[in-house]
Amino acid sequence: MKNAMSALPPFDQVIGNERIQMLQAVQFVQDCYQKDDFAPLDDNLLNEVRDATTFLKQLKKDDRSKRPAYFEDFAHEVDQYCDWARRQSAVPTAKRPDPADKKAGMKLAADRPWRRFSKQFFTTLQPMQDKLDATVARTRLLILSSELMRQARVAGIAPKTLDGFTKELTIDPYVGVPFRYHPAGMDFKIYSAGPNFQDDQGETDSIYTAPDLTLERL
Repeated sequence: MKNAMSALPPFDQVIGNERIQMLQAVQFVQDCYQKDDFAPLDDNLLNEVRDATTFLKQLKKDDRSKRPAYFEDFAHEVDQYCDWARRQSAVPTAKRPDPADKKAGMKLAADRPWRRFSKQFFTTLQPMQDKLDATVARTRLLILSSELMRQARVAGIAPKTLDGFTKELTIDPYVGVPFRYHPAGMDFKIYSAGPNFQDDQGETDSIYTAPDLTLERL
């Protein structure tokens, strides 16, 4: 598990892969526009993109003057989303601003005509980051718990602190500080603050993710 963690590719690589997918989505929309065939968009995305496709159909009348700017700005938004994701991934979850907060990051006009396409094609990175946070937290907890149990059996008592482990391994990705750890003889409790960023004394739900994130319990 330690080797797997050390081999974990940087999230920037994920962003790069998703950027390619986003640009392909822009190309797909442009292909539909050039063929004057919007059925693939209407049939697959239904009412979610109705306003956006309606705008494109009207844009045909002013093709020469408005089409290049439309698709250039639409494609430029891909990099805005990717840059935002890079800034987000560089800090603990608790310190990340809300993507809806325009003052904190992307400044996207509410009336941009491709916004419904963006919602469908450009919003994959935030869920991926959320899933990565949970996966990293749970994997680190698994490694630590295994090591702590081994040391407790050898010494007859669980370590008093997590100081014997590397900082990278003990950091809770949700809050950027060490995992909560409470030793009690040979037993111990260790958990992540989870998505609400608060210490709920290890309380969790049926899938061990909230309010605190913990390992599964038998």
